Amino acid sequence: MQIDSFEDELRVIRISRLQVMLGLSRSTIYERIKPGSKWFDSDFPKPFKIGSFAVGWDLREIRAFIELKKQEGR
Repeated sequence: MQIDSFEDELRVIRISRLQVMLGLSRSTIYERIKPGSKWFDSDFPKPFKIGSFAVGWDLREIRAFIELKKQEGR
């Protein structure tokens, strides 16, 4: 399978990059994905394991989430 553009590839971002992209603190991000939290957001992309102790997020899912929130805000 040939990939037509770099954007089609899976790109994993770590929490520090996610914080910059969303303007949210580390603790707020984790509150957004924690069911039962008053800040829980079922639309917020879930992290996935990339190592024994490391997690990452799919950049495409983060971009889609940002676009969704932009549309909801209009």
